[in-house]
Amino acid sequence: RNASSSLNDAIASQALHLYPNPVSEVLSLGWKQEGRELPELVEIHDATGRLIMRRNASELNTGSTITVSVKDLASGTYQVTLTTNKNRYTRAFVVAH
Repeated sequence: RNASSSLNDAIASQALHLYPNPVSEVLSLGWKQEGRELPELVEIHDATGRLIMRRNASELNTGSTITVSVKDLASGTYQVTLTTNKNRYTRAFVVAH
């Protein structure tokens, strides 16, 4: 890990909050909007980097929270990426059934 990726992780952890984590059914993504930052895309990748889900954020958005059903995902570690019109935030989460 380099200082840049650690800084990016720190920024993502302040801007994007996942709960509950671990999750069994519905993952909520809350974020701090910076100015006119609007969510555009939500992607979930498995531990190998394989794309599991890609959805337009407007389909999932309820105010400053996005909810994603993960009940059909196998137990394990995943990465969720929220792409806005200004930034991209990636956080890890665990599915536990």
